Amino acid sequence: MKKLKIFHLCGNFCFINCNQNKKQRNASYRGSICVDHMYYNPDGTIKKVVQTTKGVNPVKK
Repeated sequence: MKKLKIFHLCGNFCFINCNQNKKQRNASYRGSICVDHMYYNPDGTIKKVVQTTKGVNPVKK
């Protein structure tokens, strides 16, 4: 079962997921952690999260 995480950071909701990369030679499957913005519809449902290669911008202090 995939575990998905949603968190609130600096006024934005973010979605954390792990993608699965192809198997490397003589190695097991590898994955990358992905963080993307998540948005809600006016009725409270979640809009489709589009996974990007850029992710979210760094948080400034």
